[in-house]
Parts: sequence; structure tokens; C-alpha cells
Amino acid sequence: MTEKEYKLQCEVEKLRKENQALKNKNKDLEAQKKTLSNKFELQSEQLWKLKSESKIDEYKEIKRKYDIAMDTIRVLGKQMKQKDSIIQDLKSRLNKDSTNSSKPSSTDGFKKVIHSCREKTDRKIGGQRNHKGTTLNKKQPTQIVNKKIDICECGGKVEDSTNYEAKQLIDIEVKVNVIEERIYEGKCSKCGKIHKAKFSEALKNPAQYGNNLKALVSMLVNEEYVAIDRCSKFIKEITGNEITLSNGTVVNITKELAKKSSHSIENIRNNLIESDIAHSDETGVRINGEQHWIHTLCNKDYVSYSVNKKRGKDAIDEMELLKFFTGILMHDHFKPYYQYEQITHAECNAHILRYLKSVIDIFQRKETEDFLTFLVEVNNLKKEAINQGKKCLEESKITEIEKQYKELLEKWKISYYEYVKEVETINKPLEEERCLFERLLEYQEEHLLFIKNFNVPFDNNMAERALRMIKTKKNVSGGFRSKKLAENFCDIRSLFGSGKKQGKNLFDIAKKTFEGKSIEFQLI
Repeated sequence: MTEKEYKLQCEVEKLRKENQALKNKNKDLEAQKKTLSNKFELQSEQLWKLKSESKIDEYKEIKRKYDIAMDTIRVLGKQMKQKDSIIQDLKSRLNKDSTNSSKPSSTDGFKKVIHSCREKTDRKIGGQRNHKGTTLNKKQPTQIVNKKIDICECGGKVEDSTNYEAKQLIDIEVKVNVIEERIYEGKCSKCGKIHKAKFSEALKNPAQYGNNLKALVSMLVNEEYVAIDRCSKFIKEITGNEITLSNGTVVNITKELAKKSSHSIENIRNNLIESDIAHSDETGVRINGEQHWIHTLCNKDYVSYSVNKKRGKDAIDEMELLKFFTGILMHDHFKPYYQYEQITHAECNAHILRYLKSVIDIFQRKETEDFLTFLVEVNNLKKEAINQGKKCLEESKITEIEKQYKELLEKWKISYYEYVKEVETINKPLEEERCLFERLLEYQEEHLLFIKNFNVPFDNNMAERALRMIKTKKNVSGGFRSKKLAENFCDIRSLFGSGKKQGKNLFDIAKKTFEGKSIEFQLI
């Protein structure tokens, strides 16, 4: 168990104990309230009896006790409502995880959370009957081993035919290839001029590593997220201890690739600016112990990363992408994006589904569940229309969806305020619920853009997937030692990420970049 997991477990246990203590106190208050209520009824009967018998002094004394009892009941009732609110808040904090909030899955702790939305079936695990399978096909041989029998058991000579049966063993071989260039000096036999050959332009030092090795190291560190020290050990092992890379050499290889990829990165950024739809998101990362943010802008063909100490508009401006972008931007309701008025905005509905689930888990509000079902059904309606070859929904259908959207939110709003009037105390979960339905009402156009334009997706998963590898890198290395190293990582990830989206071979991309060639990306 890690220290982080242990602290999380202690915090959860502390909240559970506080919750239980509040529940016990609530029970005691309920018992006191019941006792006082019974006493109040008895005193009330005595009060009217004494009043009718004109026993003024006894009447006043009982009236005084009656007033005290009523004040106590009111105080206890108020305290109970406050305790109920605190218990509800604690339950909300305990029940929040990556499925019903924006918390990352790493904070789920020991709670087993199933993220799969697939429906359960009776099919067995594994490949299904009649499914399309794959098999290993034969390749062009690099080495042929002919196996013949020359002598028969009887002693006669075996004469082989030209027909043969072949099987292949497909394997890889890792070997160190050392190419030594030798230049010579010579003298012309006719005029006596001295000539001296030149080394290849790529050879700068007496001994240096080639582009194949550099490309492999770059992929291990920046694509497979192997730690620098482990990368050095891996290269040493597979080369039979012939190549021993220092950690500094691995870092310098990464720096070189980032530097030589500048033209390719500019090509990627320009194509993103000119695109019709893009996804944007950001995530935190530690650089030399300080909090920084990695921002991404991507679409189905390209992805670009940048790092900044800030998260808001100043950092986004420094990317110099959204200032010139005029298409549709899908994001997670990060308010600084709305300052770019030339952009058409679309909001992620996957986040909304998680927030709705949280409200349902805490308050069991039917109106919220109805709205969640509505969003899922509208998304399924769009998928069915796409499967039928449609490019858009009918205007009448869109109008009907918009009307139903507003009606369901209004019902939810009414139910919310009726509940608030009953409980009187507004805690954090209730405040979050109010903010949620008000946001949905205010940004209806952005949340429903996906049904008006089929090119706009339902969610912002593309940007979230683009940032997922940052968390993998963070888990492996913990962070970056300097901002420059983080910037190098972002540039290489932009290069490799765009290459993967376009179906290019990443090893070839790295090798060509080390050779000084620019990678030309095109729309696919």
C-alpha cells in the first residue's frame, strides 16, 4: 500500500466515523423530540383543563413550561435539520468517485469501480463462434534452409524433386552495427596535388550513435513511457552489453529530436488552426516540484501539446492556437475558452452524465434521472440516424428535442426548490445541484450542438484520451526536472500523436526527423 493510498483510506475511515457519530446524535435528538412532543400534548390538555377551572396561577406555570418546551422543540428541530445536512454532505463526499464526478480514477482508492457501460449477456468470455479471426501469414524469407535426405535406408541415393513443402520461423535479431569511415590522403601522380577525402556530414565526433538507435530510444521514452534509467538498461541488455547509454545521453537524444521536429510541429499547429472542429483540455503536472498545466488541442488528424505554469486565458494565448481558430471547439465548460468570441463552442455531455449520476446517488431525484435518460436517448437517436446514412435530423425533431430539454430542466428546478423549502438548509451537494441545472439551462445551445451538427461529438473523450498518457508519464517519472524537458516531451508527443492518427510508422518518423527531414502531415 502506497503512502497516498494509506492517507486516503485514513480520510475515508475518519469521515465514516464522523458520519456514524452524527447519525447516533440524530437518533438521540429524535428521541428527545418525541419525549417533548408527548409532554407537550399532556401539558396542553392540562392547560385547557386548568384554564376552564379558572386556576390562574397553575395555568401560568404550565403555560411557562409549555413555552419552554416549544422553544426546545424548535431548537432541536433546527439542529436536526443541520445535522441531516452535514450527514448528506459527508455521504456526498464519500460516494464521489470517477464515475459520478470529475475526480480522476486514481482517487478511487480501494473502491472497486466498474467503468464499462456494456450490457451483460449470456455469451462466454473470449472469441465468439464464427467471429472474424486473424492468423500469422508467411513473409518473404531472408534465409532459406534446405533440408534433404541424400541416402535411403537401403543404401541407395535419393534423387529429390523440385517440389517442396515450406514452414517459416519469424523472429527478430538485435545486433550492433558499427560502420567505420576511413578517409585517406593521396597525391596526384600527374600534378602532385594533395587530396584528402571527407567524412560524411552526419559524422561530427570520433564516435557517435546512429539514427536507428536514437529513434528506438526516443520511442521507448516518449511513446512507451519507459523511465530513462530503465531505457538505458534495456539497450544494454539487448545489445549484449555492447552499448551502454548514460542517462544524460538519453536526455540529449530527446532534446535533439524535439529540436529537429520544430518544422513538423509548426505544420501540425497550422493544420489544427485551419480545421473545422477541435477538442481542448488540460491536466496538471509537476515540474521541479511546482504545479504546471499541459494543454492540448486535437482533432481526428492532429494533436498539439504545450506546457504552462498557468491554466487560464494567459496560458491559452501563449499556445497561439485558439486566437486564430474559428471553427467549433469542444471542451469541458472551462470558462476562459468563452473569451474567444470567434469560436463556436460545444460542451462535453459525458461530464454531465457523471454529475447527474452523482445527484441521483445522493438525492434519488426522479426528475434528474429523467433528464439523464433523455440525454442518453438523444445520443442514441443520433447514432441510429448516422447508421441509416442521414446527415442531420429533421428541423421538427430538433425543435421537439429542445422543447423537451427545457421542460425536463424546469421540472427538475421546481422539484429542487420544493426540496430546499422543506429542508431549509442548503449544503454543498444542494448548491452543486443548483449550479448544474442552471448551467444546463444557460448553455443549452452548446450542450445540444451535437444533434444539430453530426460532425460534433457527444463528448470530449478525444481530448481526454490525448491527455491520458500524461498521467502514465507522471506515474512512471513523477514529473519533470525542468520546464524545457517538459516542452521537449510535449513537442515529441505532438509529433508521435499526429503520426499515429495518420497511420504513420513512428520509428520511421523519428528516424527521418533525426536525419533532418520534415514530416509532412496531410488530412486523411
